[in-house]
Amino acid sequence: MERSARSDQNGDQVNKVGRMQVDLAKFFDDVKSTLDNASAQRQNATGTGTGTGTGTGTGTGTGSISKQMPHVCIIGAGVTGLRCADILTQHNIKVTILEGRDRIGGRVSQSNHLGHLVDMGPNWIHGTQDNPIVDIARETQTVVSLTGERGYFVDEIGQVMQEDKANRLSDFTWQIITDAIDHSKENSDRIAPTESLKDYFDKRLIDSNLDLHERNIVLQMAMTLGSFTGDIWERQSLKNFWLEECLDGGNLYVASTHHSIVERIAQGALSHAHIEFSTKVVSVEACNRSSGITNVHVTTDSGKSFTFDDVVVTVPIGCLKRGLPRFSPPLPSRITRAIKNTSYSRLEKVYITFPRAFWDPKSKTTLSSHSALPDNHVSPPASITTIDEPADLPDSFPIFAHFLAPLYSPQNYERHNIELVSLSSPTLEPYSQPSLLFYTYGSLGTHIISLISSLTADSPEYFAALNDFFLPYYSRLPNYDKISSDCYPTGILASDWQSDEMAGWGSYTNFSLKDKDDTEGDGSLEEDVLELRNSLPDNGIWLAGEHAAPLVALGTVTGAYWSGQWVAKKILKYHDLDQKDY
Repeated sequence: MERSARSDQNGDQVNKVGRMQVDLAKFFDDVKSTLDNASAQRQNATGTGTGTGTGTGTGTGTGSISKQMPHVCIIGAGVTGLRCADILTQHNIKVTILEGRDRIGGRVSQSNHLGHLVDMGPNWIHGTQDNPIVDIARETQTVVSLTGERGYFVDEIGQVMQEDKANRLSDFTWQIITDAIDHSKENSDRIAPTESLKDYFDKRLIDSNLDLHERNIVLQMAMTLGSFTGDIWERQSLKNFWLEECLDGGNLYVASTHHSIVERIAQGALSHAHIEFSTKVVSVEACNRSSGITNVHVTTDSGKSFTFDDVVVTVPIGCLKRGLPRFSPPLPSRITRAIKNTSYSRLEKVYITFPRAFWDPKSKTTLSSHSALPDNHVSPPASITTIDEPADLPDSFPIFAHFLAPLYSPQNYERHNIELVSLSSPTLEPYSQPSLLFYTYGSLGTHIISLISSLTADSPEYFAALNDFFLPYYSRLPNYDKISSDCYPTGILASDWQSDEMAGWGSYTNFSLKDKDDTEGDGSLEEDVLELRNSLPDNGIWLAGEHAAPLVALGTVTGAYWSGQWVAKKILKYHDLDQKDY
């Protein structure tokens, strides 16, 4: 889920005690007892829990009655894998992490290409209430901000919309979106799997008092959901739209990046697990404990083989959809069906930096002032972390700008909305910067990536290709002057998740329509997510990640974190290794 969809800042969301809350309660049944006093167990137990990386299994193969300490492999050192390793090693379990990249973090990554750190993956923390990532942000003094909702709207012919009209129609749009979530939640079992969110909008607008012109604008505003779901809104399933509802509270922009958050999550794994980087797993051969086959065999692209008692597979759903890694024997139909039904988004982001924030004369930030921040992003005091009140500063440029169904951009031939976040906003101090963050998605994101796929980020051709594409948008911001050096970018950087095999050629889980020719199942994603969570414990295979998270946190960093916690608990419970056994 990226970027933030509008949420009720007071936390008064619809149907608080409902399916998501029941699911969350089930998800964490007995987790607390598994985690309580884990650190003390690490100190008191005789095992070191450091792992040797030799791949030698230690389990007895007797299933859930095993009392020997298993050797667990975790495929992937993203947030899920790191959290899982942290909990397992707290209980003195031997853990080996096999990571295909040369770094930790997975899709939660940063780049310093522009001279300062920026998040190339998630920018937002979704939900402020009972969110462990918010707690870690506080602990690490990560600077975050509730940004408010004020927007700057440019219509299809490139004219700035009158503020009162834009706000009125935007509020109307979001009311329909809220109603659609309610409708989906209450009627999901009766909604056709091929019915889209756009179908719902079309029906609602017929009964509205808006004229045809305003109805068209509302439809264009609704297209902005693409920057949240990571694909065109016509592909958004109405049946599963209720799953887009996040945790209570607002959405936080992470101004100082997720760097310190990931480092904190990784502490346990880096200290107590064995990690092999640049090690891509290509196949997993499951065990069968009921038949006396007690070890899981893992093979890498270099031909190296490992043997473990359990394997936690945290690769993105995009990898699983393409058969990576290969499982032997093949995964059962209940799992393959769930993988097929779980869709994967195509969100890309582009940062464009300028000498100063020409669009926001109230902003004092310049490229030189921002570059004075420390490279290691030592955060300022925790009091500057803003998570309680959304900030809409009327004298500054709105943090969001929306370019609706543009007719003036020949490269955007499908007229996808373009959304930007103004990073010069004072609400992001001291990490505000003279930069614009553009979100693109779906086929437009694919097109933008095609423009730079053969180019290096420091080449003039890379800069020119992206600048030519985005010039029609930033040139429509206030105070743009084509002959002013302040209005010419100093740097441009784009993500490229759709070309990244380790990211599964995409961004995160979303909830797309069921294909019309797919007659298997009723299109409900809830059961599919549960099947992914259930995994194959008797075969030593555990699936985890943001695609196997609590329903309220699917597709988020919080969900990835919780999924790692969940699967660690399940492994401990399966092997009867909770703290009372020490």
